[in-house]
Amino acid sequence: MALYKQSSSYTVTESDCYVTLSLPTASSDNVRTATVHNTKNPVWNQSFCYRIDSRIKNVLQLKICDEDTFTRDDELYTVLFDVAKLHPGKTSRVVFKLNPKARELSCVEIKVNTKKLKRLYTSDLIFAIKGSYEGMQKIPLTPDSHNRNLIRFHCIKNNQSNLEVSLPKKWEWSKLKENAESLTSVTLPLTEVAAQGKISIEELQKICYGQNVKDAKVQYFRAKDLDVRLANELSVAEKNFLRKRRKYVAAAVKKTLQLPEDLQDDEVPVVAIMTTGGGTRSFTAMYGSLLGLQKLNLLDSITYIAGLSGTTWTMAKLYEDAYWSQKYLEEAINEARKQVSKCKIKCFSMDCLKYYYNELKQRRQEGHDSSFIDLWGLVIESMLYDEKTDHTLSHQQVAVNEGQNPLPIYLAISLKDNYSAQDFKEWLEFNPYEVGNLKYGAHIHTEHFGSMFFMGRLMKKLPEVRMCFMLGMWSSIFSLDFMYFWHLSSSAEDFWCKWTQDRVEDIDDTILPSRPHELDTRVVCAQGQLSRFLREVLTGRPTIAEYPNFLRGFQMHDEYLNNKHFSTWKGTNLDQFSRYASKQGIPFPRMEISEEDRENLKECYVFDDAENTDVPTVLFFPLTNDTFKKYKAPGEERDPTEMKEGDIDVSSFLSPFTTREVTFSEENFDRLVKLTEYNILNNEDKIVKALHAAVKQRKQQKHKQQSC
Repeated sequence: MALYKQSSSYTVTESDCYVTLSLPTASSDNVRTATVHNTKNPVWNQSFCYRIDSRIKNVLQLKICDEDTFTRDDELYTVLFDVAKLHPGKTSRVVFKLNPKARELSCVEIKVNTKKLKRLYTSDLIFAIKGSYEGMQKIPLTPDSHNRNLIRFHCIKNNQSNLEVSLPKKWEWSKLKENAESLTSVTLPLTEVAAQGKISIEELQKICYGQNVKDAKVQYFRAKDLDVRLANELSVAEKNFLRKRRKYVAAAVKKTLQLPEDLQDDEVPVVAIMTTGGGTRSFTAMYGSLLGLQKLNLLDSITYIAGLSGTTWTMAKLYEDAYWSQKYLEEAINEARKQVSKCKIKCFSMDCLKYYYNELKQRRQEGHDSSFIDLWGLVIESMLYDEKTDHTLSHQQVAVNEGQNPLPIYLAISLKDNYSAQDFKEWLEFNPYEVGNLKYGAHIHTEHFGSMFFMGRLMKKLPEVRMCFMLGMWSSIFSLDFMYFWHLSSSAEDFWCKWTQDRVEDIDDTILPSRPHELDTRVVCAQGQLSRFLREVLTGRPTIAEYPNFLRGFQMHDEYLNNKHFSTWKGTNLDQFSRYASKQGIPFPRMEISEEDRENLKECYVFDDAENTDVPTVLFFPLTNDTFKKYKAPGEERDPTEMKEGDIDVSSFLSPFTTREVTFSEENFDRLVKLTEYNILNNEDKIVKALHAAVKQRKQQKHKQQSC
């Protein structure tokens, strides 16, 4: 491999290279070799030692960098190597041709006698452990400081970290002993933990005159103590909900299909409503769809309702009433009409701006981060409510604890900085019981979302996030970047991806894998300054909601890739959902709409697989105006004076229902509700047929299981 660099005078010279090594599963520190100057074939011949925990996936990252004196060092290549390919006790020469299980958490407790130190020092006594949850902590030694003398660090057990202690500034030199050492800091490896769970801090004691710092005690927390639920199955609370909801569904399905006998528990189909976003338009349209299902007596046959963006606004309003689906929806629709048609300029009045300021201030005082998304959530609250609401997501448990309503699932997309939403996105699911990342099988109690976690333990409990801030986050509109809109409008996306992504290639490392889940060795070729600039422009977002990651501190178990529920991040291109389901072995029908239909969408499309009883039936209702133009109700034609009422534009740029509109007139609100209600009522036969097929599938599956 020949390595060159280009200087500021545009002359090509040989590189000044060094290598950095990072193994975050073993050490929180990055190390580097010396720099080898002016050579295209550098040789370092340096050794580095790591203590490996074989239970987790250990991927060594080696970065080859070119040292520059006047500019930022260039990262030439990054190699990602799975350490599991190496065999203990054997020397391997590697040539690079260019949980469900959780690790244990340790708590390091340090107690300092500050009484004497306050006589000698001012400022702070600083402790730090890299890679720990706390990072760095201070014990104040000023005369008027409170007697805080106990601190704790939470970090990964057996991680090659150090306890770093920085001594405070000297207060009065005359009070110091003549033989006191002039050291200002001391570093102690945490690997010196004795069997009894203590570390001797003799060096620090010596500096502090032998009696001011006690031993640091270490205790361990095991997986059973986790506050994060690690599982790819439903929670106990959701299972209890399903058991109770099944009674409502069974009765409704029997009545709708006019079945001669009751359905057994394992014969009851699971029916879900999945809604899409679109701001006030989707907020309004969802009311019409639900009203249509209610008029068909089908609401009680629904087990789940999932939504994102504007439809989460509808769901949040409905679930404030613990029995909303058992009541006629007219009252809820009247309230929604009132909120949608009211003037939104008042949302930016001086009184509202003061309210926003005070609420954001209080949110910061509670310990939450604050962003423009939170302000947007407060604006949504002003648009949809007449006053402040203290409603939270966990409050909705009273609306589902008896199975009286479908279980609501709210969706949000988790993104990464410097990655386009086209390249990386993962679903987060929110329901009244839990918040979960299904990809990793990790879940927390809903009231703990926004609190601080480390290695599966709840470190700092914060007040539960108010519903308005959740609505701002679920809106998702600010998560879009330039690349997203380019993808919608152009077929030249490959060009932009080429210039905004690092080039990742699998390379031959001369070692044959011994287990199927070992990762291929990869080399990442970093892009130049132009590409970095384009990436920042094209993948930058105006703002984003940031919440503490409840997966912080977790590391991938060595056999996690064998988990059938898990897929690597490349498999999270959610816009290719049918292809994603096929790749993951998830039974799902092919959903294809012809080009002709795309120009003139029908009211309902049915996707199924008659040959596979495991494949669910999907009914797709696009927002379209088809036969509603000529019919005011199913089978009831409009007379010439009523044709204008059916002429509703829901798709053009000039439509009064575009996502940029936050206010509709009462007339337009009613027209959109009537349209979406009609589209449901006009396809009753398809809905009933699909429900009948679902019951038949359940019975076939039951018979198949009994035969086995």
